[in-house]
Amino acid sequence: MRSVSAVIIAFNEELDIARALASVTWCDEVLVVDSGSTDRTLEVCKAFGCKVLQREFAGYGEQKAFAVSQAANDWILAIDADEEISSALRDEIQTKLARATNCSGYYIPITTVLWDQVVRTGRRHTKPKLRLFDRRYGNFRKQLVHESVHLEGRTERLRQPMYNYSYASIADYFEKFNRYTSLAALQSFKPGERSSFLRAVAAMPLTFIQLYFLKGFMWDGSAGFTWSLVSSMYPAVKYFKLAEFYRAYDLQRAKDALLESSPSRVETLEPARLRPAPSLSDDLVAAAPYEQRAARG
Repeated sequence: MRSVSAVIIAFNEELDIARALASVTWCDEVLVVDSGSTDRTLEVCKAFGCKVLQREFAGYGEQKAFAVSQAANDWILAIDADEEISSALRDEIQTKLARATNCSGYYIPITTVLWDQVVRTGRRHTKPKLRLFDRRYGNFRKQLVHESVHLEGRTERLRQPMYNYSYASIADYFEKFNRYTSLAALQSFKPGERSSFLRAVAAMPLTFIQLYFLKGFMWDGSAGFTWSLVSSMYPAVKYFKLAEFYRAYDLQRAKDALLESSPSRVETLEPARLRPAPSLSDDLVAAAPYEQRAARG
């Protein structure tokens, strides 16, 4: 069988990475690229005997491309710290790689395990990604988020899934939601273009309908409804953040132009741009603050 390097990028993954590492112990090498973890991530990696490299995070695609370039073997199995290779998938990979074929990469179905910890195998939870490939024919694109592999050569799709335990709770979802939507908006930013407000408004109901009804999350009870609802907010929030980036960009350009034409005027205008201290709504209606009213019963 061809030698395989499993590559993982990590940052404060102590709650998940042990499961991922345990599922790839059959690989010839396990390489972890860490971006400055402050929890027990490195301790867990050391216990599994992994090779660990430190590198400042510069986007998911670039970080993974670096990990691939540092691996000892040409065949790469890219797995996230919150994912797990099932035993059935391991066996299928080993069988495929033991055969002499002209295939350069394999798409792997990825099943998301929601916060209720129920593994669903229907199409609504499974999507294939190119995660097993020969790096001589391609690597990850250097995208900030939603990274993908560009590969020259023939590919096949494996049948057995890997599991993605991406969201331990709804709170965990929104913590990652904020980071991912910001990176996605930044990735879509192009000077001179604009974000469509109507597109942002339309995105939420359309995405909900697609997930809940068309893809069948309606059969997953409360977890399916919650997943469809919060996921439908993703494209809308991304567009709203993109609009913020364009406004900030325009303000900075206006300031730069003003500075170039009249530096003294910029100095007089700068204090006026500072955001004023926030006011309590109770103050606006001349009422005692809520905390005082509550204390008095």
